[in-house]
Amino acid sequence: MRKNRGFMMGLVIASLAIAALACNAPTSSNTTDETVTAAAMTQAGLDSLPAVAVPVEGTADLTQAAQIPPTSNVPTNTAAPQQCQVTANAAVNIRTGPSTFHPILGILQNGVNAPVTGRNNDTSWWQINGNSWVSAPYVTTSGDCSSVPVAAFPPAPPTFTPSPTVTNTPTATATATSTETPTETLVPAALLDYAVSYVGPVWSCVANKYGSFKVDNIGTEKYKSSEFWAEGPLNILLNHALNNTPFKASATQPSPDCMDFGASSLDAGESGYIYIPLGNAGVPGGTAGRLKLHLCTEDDAGGSCVEKIITYNW
Repeated sequence: MRKNRGFMMGLVIASLAIAALACNAPTSSNTTDETVTAAAMTQAGLDSLPAVAVPVEGTADLTQAAQIPPTSNVPTNTAAPQQCQVTANAAVNIRTGPSTFHPILGILQNGVNAPVTGRNNDTSWWQINGNSWVSAPYVTTSGDCSSVPVAAFPPAPPTFTPSPTVTNTPTATATATSTETPTETLVPAALLDYAVSYVGPVWSCVANKYGSFKVDNIGTEKYKSSEFWAEGPLNILLNHALNNTPFKASATQPSPDCMDFGASSLDAGESGYIYIPLGNAGVPGGTAGRLKLHLCTEDDAGGSCVEKIITYNW
């Protein structure tokens, strides 16, 4: 009896275990439904995500590339201040150094620009193109010229000795086998004469200072060029220049008319004015000065010349 009861109990337990395993075991239809549902959920999740371009090495998605703007690797630079330059107000000589004693290299024509590379101590001359110089009163600057450095320059060659005043020399009569053609006709000194006087005070034109001198032609011949040496103080050379159009119509002129050329000749009985550039600072009032002036009958201090020397106070 006890054995039958144990047997029955074991049979019941075994049946319950088999039933439990049967309930938990997945059927083929349930497995298929869950797989489809999971796949649908996964596709729905992917569709809801934003499109992202995934680069694949060796391939190019042209559609995605067109939608993404290219990135520039060129740096953005701030424009540098404009370089200092000069513009000729009239045709001006280009020289090897900052004085009229230095040789002429060429001419900076009216309206032509040149880059500034240096200056002299008082900024009365500008160095251009690294090795040549122009006088500041005859040019206009533009751009940033506040930090232009003082530049070195070669010394001026020795000054030449001015030609002596022409005198009448009797000509000896002689028999010659050939006649030499003279290069120029000299005018007798008795026919050449002029008066010169200082017209003060110092005046300004285009931010530069000038001194003016009146010339009266009291001879019988016309003058075509002038050359001067101006001192101030005495024995200190202030300026030197040779000019083929030196004769101005008035003692002063408004800016920028004072930069224009003067007349190319001064006829007998006429008067004219010669301007002496003094640079940016000019000379202090009451400074003793001296002018040596040559007036000549041909261009470039040629022909017959007459020299006058006067002293005055600037």
